[in-house]
Amino acid sequence: MKRDYLLIVLLALFSGCVSHHPPEGGGVEEEYAWACRKLDEGATEDAIAQFKRIIFEHPGSAYLDDARYGLAEAYFKQKDYILAASEYKALIRDFPSSPFVDDAQYKAALCYFMLSPRPELDQRYTYLAIEEFKTFLTDYPQSKYVPQAKGKLAQLQNKLAEKEYKNGLLYYKMGDFEAAKIYFQMVLDEYGETDWADDAHYGLGEIWEKEGKKEKALQEYRIIPHYFPYGNCARKALEKIKRLSAS
Repeated sequence: MKRDYLLIVLLALFSGCVSHHPPEGGGVEEEYAWACRKLDEGATEDAIAQFKRIIFEHPGSAYLDDARYGLAEAYFKQKDYILAASEYKALIRDFPSSPFVDDAQYKAALCYFMLSPRPELDQRYTYLAIEEFKTFLTDYPQSKYVPQAKGKLAQLQNKLAEKEYKNGLLYYKMGDFEAAKIYFQMVLDEYGETDWADDAHYGLGEIWEKEGKKEKALQEYRIIPHYFPYGNCARKALEKIKRLSAS
């Protein structure tokens, strides 16, 4: 059962359930309203305690999925993204028919997105976020969160592409061209739609050029102004094309 949040808060106000203590004997609806009010006020610990009380003391209540979602939201508000993701996924698992499931799937992905670190660090949470966003986009293509999910998915893929490109660049600077080729090609094979694709083509072009394979170098350089005319490598690639074509 998905409640209108504003309606629940108004219910709390008009029913007198805005005290500092949970309502006694007022029924699950008033308990839920009180928990929502506490969540809205930022009193997340009170909200968490009350949502848990509803879950454990009213296992057959129509408010059970509402309380589970509220619990996840409270953890999210505390920036405890691991617990929040766990609660969102539990709601999806235990209440697959709940109208909260699309919101919960998006928010679970968002939790891992928030945990995704800088490109040079371990990207476990980045991969988890990508998996959850892809699940969301597949299962809920009509959700209002689709544009946001697509945007965040692109950011995550861009981060992984940056990591692989920089690995390739490091090997290039070390003179290990074969290893550099592997990483640059990985960017193109797995993240060809990201901002780092033109950099990877340029990196491959430079390797082929250094190895004396002019035609292969030109092939890589020509791709850049054709497919990435506004990228940061376009001008450099045109200069390379002009110089190699004249030699």
